[in-house]
Amino acid sequence: MIERTRKNLLDDIKILADNHKAQTQLSKLNRDDDGYAIINIFINDKDIFNQYSDPNNPKISQDLIDYIETEAEYIPVEVPLKLIIHSDTSINIELVEDKIKEHYWRSLDLKARELKRNKWTSITLLILGIIFLSLFFLFEFVERFNQVFTELFSITGSFAVWEAVDFFLLSRTKLKFDYLNIAQLALIKIENIEIKKD
Repeated sequence: MIERTRKNLLDDIKILADNHKAQTQLSKLNRDDDGYAIINIFINDKDIFNQYSDPNNPKISQDLIDYIETEAEYIPVEVPLKLIIHSDTSINIELVEDKIKEHYWRSLDLKARELKRNKWTSITLLILGIIFLSLFFLFEFVERFNQVFTELFSITGSFAVWEAVDFFLLSRTKLKFDYLNIAQLALIKIENIEIKKD
């Protein structure tokens, strides 16, 4: 399932590669020969993990996550990332990579759930709006039906349809953008360069 999700993410990211603005930004990035945008971090091994987390199951430091996200913020999502950790001590790069990816895959899962919730909220609001507008048009022609109720149906239906459009077109665009940014970070490649002590 992860491979299928990874392929879908890569396909979504490749679609964005046609953007001219992104192409202009690509030329300004610090990139390696394989096309990865490089994010360099100079850190001690004790600064990688949260000091309050369980030593048997450490969590990545929020400062490290914030730094990675700040550096990746201006890199177009279609450009793969490579995090190069420069440290003066030997670190367990596999553990660091697992924990960073675990953090971003969890974030990606949460964002996917949010997108799904957004879609179903939009559909529900649209259906309610259509029902209320249908009631408005149906009861508008019935003379004995109270005019207040027909206006209430009209206002409620119009509001529900507007909210459905707002949720789906406006809110969903930002959620999708955030989802792709997190996907880029979830696919990050990590390397370690040990700094030689003098």
